[in-house]
Amino acid sequence: MQKLAKFTIVALIAATHIGCTTQAPSIAHVHVGHAITGAHDTQDNQGYFTLAQARANAAIEIANKALTPNLTLEQVQASMTSVNDVVNNRQDYSLSAALREAASHITYAADSDDASPNIKAAAAKFANDVNDVLYRNSLINLYSKDAIAARTLRDATELATEIQKLAQSNVEGQDLDRSGVIGDAPREKGLTQLNQALEQMVASEDPPYRTVDRWYLFNLVRLPSGDWIFRRSKSGGSRGY
Repeated sequence: MQKLAKFTIVALIAATHIGCTTQAPSIAHVHVGHAITGAHDTQDNQGYFTLAQARANAAIEIANKALTPNLTLEQVQASMTSVNDVVNNRQDYSLSAALREAASHITYAADSDDASPNIKAAAAKFANDVNDVLYRNSLINLYSKDAIAARTLRDATELATEIQKLAQSNVEGQDLDRSGVIGDAPREKGLTQLNQALEQMVASEDPPYRTVDRWYLFNLVRLPSGDWIFRRSKSGGSRGY
């Protein structure tokens, strides 16, 4: 199965990194950067949405292996456990957790005092559309538990087939209403469509979105009042984002 391509938005941002100015970015743009460029608490400091991409691709690979001919019941069940871990249960950000964080930071961006009307409009739709993937993830959780409890290879394989379809749809989306367009009906969107929405949001920013320097990405702190500021020293009890 075809993997989800690396985000063109991330490639574009990375390509312009050298040309970034030292002027402090807007708070809204820093939160967008957490979603697509880098975060302090993820593997290799990936952006939350970028990490969600990696988890979705990993889930497809494992699900595909579960449908390899001549596997034992135990092997299929082990693969289903692994798929569900990647999608729902990993402690270092599962697909569901990474996607929720991405949506949270886009919402933080929209709630910032310096957010543009463009970000405010895009954020509300993005937060809603993320639920298409999260719904499939809840089904993967249920089906994987049923597969693990299955007593026959046939039953487990049937469930593994459904899980593979869900994992694939998480990446590509699915044309549930058979309109020829993915994403024009509820629960159709996958990460491909969500990525397109982020690309459009960034491309529509005025003034333009620029790569957020990593110092700003990792030194934004939230005060007890709820306000966001950039950390100016290593002292203090505020949490960096």
